[in-house]
Amino acid sequence: DDDGNTPLSKARSNGKRPVVDYLEKVLGTGTNSGTERQSSKVDDQCFEAFKHGRKEEALRLLKKIDDPRTVKDSNDFTILHCAAYHGWLSVVKEMMMVILH
Repeated sequence: DDDGNTPLSKARSNGKRPVVDYLEKVLGTGTNSGTERQSSKVDDQCFEAFKHGRKEEALRLLKKIDDPRTVKDSNDFTILHCAAYHGWLSVVKEMMMVILH
């Protein structure tokens, strides 16, 4: 987890304590879920919105994504990583519900 490549480590390194607490409670060590597939233009736009902290745009585009676990960049960072980094606890909780169920 300390390698900086999990949503938990992103939240921790950015001082987003509520997200860290939640992820530690649910997972203990973080997650990096998802399956391989080709990204779409909407996926790319959604990821960019998440990456750059444009929450309203990110959430609007997220509704158009079939499986949010599959949206990631070339470094395998997911939108969950980005949400954890920005401290968006409600988004992290919603995404974890999808991943865990």
